[in-house]
Amino acid sequence: MSFELDTKALRYFVAVAERGSFSLAATHFRITQPAVSRQIQAIEKAYGVRLFRQQGRRMIPTEAGEQLLKQAQEVLGRLDDIGTSMQAAAREPAGRVSIGVTTSPAEILMPEVINRYRVRHPGVFVHIVQGSSAELAELLSNGMLDLALIYGLPERPGMSTRPLLDLQIGLVAPPRGAIAGKDPIGDARQITLADAARLPLIFPGRRELLRQALELACSKAGVVPNIVLESESLLLSKALIKAGTGYMLVGYVGVHEEVQQGTLRFIPLAEPGIIWRMFMVVRGTKAPSLAVRTMAEEIMDAVRRGGRGNRWQAEVLI
Repeated sequence: MSFELDTKALRYFVAVAERGSFSLAATHFRITQPAVSRQIQAIEKAYGVRLFRQQGRRMIPTEAGEQLLKQAQEVLGRLDDIGTSMQAAAREPAGRVSIGVTTSPAEILMPEVINRYRVRHPGVFVHIVQGSSAELAELLSNGMLDLALIYGLPERPGMSTRPLLDLQIGLVAPPRGAIAGKDPIGDARQITLADAARLPLIFPGRRELLRQALELACSKAGVVPNIVLESESLLLSKALIKAGTGYMLVGYVGVHEEVQQGTLRFIPLAEPGIIWRMFMVVRGTKAPSLAVRTMAEEIMDAVRRGGRGNRWQAEVLI
């Protein structure tokens, strides 16, 4: 059978059945009555049935017409539902968003972001991965993440990047009284990189981008850092410093809560200092999904709020 029953013919048929008139159906669609009649006749010819009989001034569906009417209303209803859901999806994000974060944003930024985002967009399932900047960049490249917050910027193709914050690196020291003997920091409000390099330092692992940035800064300053320990975990490093094991160089955002609680101290580096930039990186060069775009907007709003009053001792770049 060469005839293909399309939605236009079904809509014309349903309109005639519901209004009882070819002319009223034509008026509804703002077309001529013969155009409606031709569609109905084409269906009747293709299937060898009569769809309507005249009763007084009204067109009444035959038994075949009643069968078609029931199924046509169901099919058209489903099609209308598809259109409605597609329009809703264009306005309201849905699906899944995978986000990668390093330790500092995971602790300070993301709880607020996720709580606000879930209230605003309950149809989105959020998956969070925590790792180093290098690890997250690799996951982005492999398509395992949609978006990540990365310090430094490892070179990767096919990524859209946006600078968020410029963090001032400083020396993180134990609380007063945690170190036996004289406190080498005292009440200093800032410290030079050369003086900080002489202290027993806990450095990130060699694959970490911060480690590379610190070594480059020390090399430019002509100093050799006194590295006594390497730690891949910021949480462990902070615990070691609290116990008086050593010191580390990191952005204030990484120790904000501990400094506020008095369990760690943060001493900014004197000029020229070390700037450590946070980027938001989105996978792919094409336009991201609505869910990813709204998540990116939520993160940027949180960064702006956190940057007010220099809470993180960082320059907000958005």
